[in-house]
Amino acid sequence: GDGKLHMMYVSNGHQPDPAAAFVPAGARAMGLMAYDNVAYVATTGGCGGAAPGVWAMDLNTKKVANWKSPAKEIAGTAGPAAGPDGTLYAAFGAELTALDP
Repeated sequence: GDGKLHMMYVSNGHQPDPAAAFVPAGARAMGLMAYDNVAYVATTGGCGGAAPGVWAMDLNTKKVANWKSPAKEIAGTAGPAAGPDGTLYAAFGAELTALDP
C-alpha cells in the first residue's frame, strides 16, 4: 500500500480528510486499531524498509511516532492491544512488551 492512513465514514464511504502518511510505503502493516484518538499499527517483515515495531499517529495532529522491536518480529497478526489504563501492549517473539502511549 501507499503507507497512508485513509479515514472514511462507514455510512457513506466519504473521506473527510486527505490521507495522511503513517508508515513507509510498501510496509507490511497489521492490526490497525484506534484508542483515545491515536491510531496504532504493527509492522513486520522489513517490507518497505519498516523495521518490526509499532507505529502511532495522533489523529488530531497527524504526528507519527514509532517504536522498533530490538530483535524480534511481532507475534500473531492482531497487532497491539490497549489496556484499560491506556498502556499499549505488543507481543514480539515470546515477550510481551508494554509501551507508554
